[in-house]
Amino acid sequence: MPARCTAAALLALSASLQPPVPRRTHLKRHASTDDAALLDAYRAEIAPDAADDWWREFVAATERPPRPAVRCVDAAAAAALRASTECEEIPWAPGRGYWLNEEPSKRVAHVAGDYYVQEAAAMVAVAALLRGEDLRRRVVAVDACAAPGGKTVQLATALRDAGADAVVVANEPSSSRLGALVANAVRCGVGPWLRCTRTTGQKLFAALPRECADFILLDAPCSGDTLARREGRGLAKHLRGQPDAASMKEIVATQLEIVRAAWPCLRPGGALVYATCSLRPREDEDIVDQVLKEFGDAELEDLSGLAAGGDATLRLWPQTHDSAGFFAAKLRKAGDGGGAAVATDADEDVADAARDYLRDAWGVTSLVGPASSRLVGRGANLWLAPAAPPLAKNLRYERAGAKLVEALKVRGKAVPLGQALRSGRVRATHEFATTLGGAVDG
Repeated sequence: MPARCTAAALLALSASLQPPVPRRTHLKRHASTDDAALLDAYRAEIAPDAADDWWREFVAATERPPRPAVRCVDAAAAAALRASTECEEIPWAPGRGYWLNEEPSKRVAHVAGDYYVQEAAAMVAVAALLRGEDLRRRVVAVDACAAPGGKTVQLATALRDAGADAVVVANEPSSSRLGALVANAVRCGVGPWLRCTRTTGQKLFAALPRECADFILLDAPCSGDTLARREGRGLAKHLRGQPDAASMKEIVATQLEIVRAAWPCLRPGGALVYATCSLRPREDEDIVDQVLKEFGDAELEDLSGLAAGGDATLRLWPQTHDSAGFFAAKLRKAGDGGGAAVATDADEDVADAARDYLRDAWGVTSLVGPASSRLVGRGANLWLAPAAPPLAKNLRYERAGAKLVEALKVRGKAVPLGQALRSGRVRATHEFATTLGGAVDG
């Protein structure tokens, strides 16, 4: 097992774990325009009927620094946080999400995986998706636009804590961003619940079976007009960098394409949350309205009560919710269905050798993970892999669960994993420690 990191070493690592600015679509931007004209045009688009005082409060709120916020991975971490620092609970993340009065990434608990540094607004999408749902069952959840991993971790921890036999299929087209997602998931201890793919959202849903998913989260690529607060440049300067009219049409078309591709993969009775970090109706309500028109089995769920001022769809406003702006809508597919079959590609010879190794070398007979997880060999590595929907042959899972051990080479040559396990020529990974203490059939 790896040596325990010192506090100093953990703090030194924290800089590499800063959450990146959320993804925006990189397209052509506005030419230089008068600031007042940009603000007036934006006001006419997002709040045409707003009073002058309301608008001034909105602009002022977008130019204040964001409040540091974290989401704890479990109740014990939340209790430790409350005991160690002054914090305020985030209304739509009760018992897990908190605003802090200090920089959270500099705390050892962050690097140790006790919490995830996340903008408060970003926590509302998963809260909306799982609100009122029965999770004490087999669950397939898809996070289609997943990096840097905050919502993926939130989704996985919520399903874990509810006792769901769950897998979260997390997708990200960028290899570097997918790497960041995996690092965050491993740090927060949810590797056993995770399967990862690297492709576009449209291609992911084309590769998944029809009606396989209980939950789909679409935090869609968007114009990012609400990110002024995080960037600290002021709203007018931020709007100067926004996509031009032609690029906005491309963004909206992509958003609609992803939802259209996702809908057939949702099982009857399942739920999909469409979310953006935009307050523009054409990226938000207009997309939802189009989906409702195109799919006769789509029903809009009421999100009122999730956050102050919420309606059937939810908008977070900086001056009202003390967060970045955010939009979320929850759609339910009518009917009731069992979902598609799930499986793992287990090799019984490797699984038997792995069980013997874990028992003899570590005294381990049970592991933390979903009930349907299995011990699976992939190349030189042993994984605790959650069962998941099969993918079409043109796509594969880049990562399947938690990596437990790695086979060591003998005289520079690779050794079959089963043989390496039986001879003890393997090295345990950091993730192995996070899987101890639970139950899995193997």
